[in-house]
Amino acid sequence: MKHKRIKISAPALAVGLALSLFAGCGSSAATGTGEIATAAPEAAETALIASAVSSETVKAVEVDESSSATITLNGSSASVSGEGVSVEGSVIMITAGGTYTVSGTLSDGRILVDAKGEDVVLIFDGVDITCSWGSSVYVYKSSSTTIHLADGSVNTLTDGSSYSFADSYSSEADEEPNACLYSKSDLIIQGSGSLTVNGNYSNGITSKDTLTLLSADLTVNAVNHGVTGKDSVTLNGVTLTVDCGGDGLRSTNDTDATLGWVHIADSTLTLNTKEDGIQAMTSISIGGGTYSLSCGDDAIHSDGSITVTGGSFVITCSDDAIHAGTTAQIDGGSFAITAAEGIEANYVLINDGVIGINAGDDGINAARNDASTTPTVEINGGKITIVMAPGDTDGIDSNGNIIINGGTIDVTGNSAFDYDGTATYNGGTIIVNGQQVDSIPNQMMGGMGAFG
Repeated sequence: MKHKRIKISAPALAVGLALSLFAGCGSSAATGTGEIATAAPEAAETALIASAVSSETVKAVEVDESSSATITLNGSSASVSGEGVSVEGSVIMITAGGTYTVSGTLSDGRILVDAKGEDVVLIFDGVDITCSWGSSVYVYKSSSTTIHLADGSVNTLTDGSSYSFADSYSSEADEEPNACLYSKSDLIIQGSGSLTVNGNYSNGITSKDTLTLLSADLTVNAVNHGVTGKDSVTLNGVTLTVDCGGDGLRSTNDTDATLGWVHIADSTLTLNTKEDGIQAMTSISIGGGTYSLSCGDDAIHSDGSITVTGGSFVITCSDDAIHAGTTAQIDGGSFAITAAEGIEANYVLINDGVIGINAGDDGINAARNDASTTPTVEINGGKITIVMAPGDTDGIDSNGNIIINGGTIDVTGNSAFDYDGTATYNGGTIIVNGQQVDSIPNQMMGGMGAFG
């Protein structure tokens, strides 16, 4: 057996690196030339931790297929070769660490992993598992479990609309398991094959620890949430399509400031969700890739910070396209946004990017979410075009201050700017309803708005 473990949820090295980087930053996050304190230190720390997990540092698990045991699914049962695995009716039990190659069809059963503190690798090579009474794959115990999608393979997992919770591994009171692919330990999905997960009971893919998706082609259909990693979610080079009734992609740990984050690099996401598209408790960082998000609530939501360094985004949503509890920072990328509000955070920092916003309410909004900091919109570069609906709407609205140091800002609407504090104009180009101005106006510049 030849594989190595990936452990990225609050590892000592990453946390130490992030905190050491943050130690020199003072008590507030860096905000260009603005003078106002921004997000709370905890949010900045988690943002650094998430950004430390980059495409250079997250590597796939090495898999040696020649040394694996084999599991051949055959209708209502399976045949096995090798140690650490047994068959009990339609349940394939894996009780030891190792590498297992799985192929074939299981019409009504599951793979259950109970390997205690050991690493398990499942090589899916043409797998189709349906379980009418529970999770199709249930990782009860392991140090980490990797699902490696063999080159060119097509794999499908499907659960039923109700779970029995009849065995000793399950708990209806704890809602465990509650996803078609469910893991209580670190879960890694990688490889150049494809995997479709149909969550007919509740959720699609859930890890109660960390979730890492690498270079895979994934499709998730779920009654409730699509993809969840409680402690963290990392995507690198992934093609992910989610259609679900809840959040599309989320991290839910709200008790540890170093966890609860989502990091996405160079991926292609198509999310059709009834609730948030991407949701995190502490921070979200996105760099590169293509994103088509159609969401019933916020498209990208973090209770802490959001940082975007690149990528192409097409967003249609019923609430905010980008919503951060503390700081929303845009350093690059292109955005085509149709939403109630475009970007909202306590501190909105735009350094670069091409941003087009068609908003029914405010285009960019600095809302007071933290009494200890001043809401601020700071724009240092980029090209921003905002078209507003008529009525009590604002192109750029701040419950505190507005600072413009550069970039091009073109606003069409009844009220281009609205601020409760001060406005500082140091550079850049401002156009209001087709007319270039040499200062930041406050409310009501005339004009009919986007739909006037």
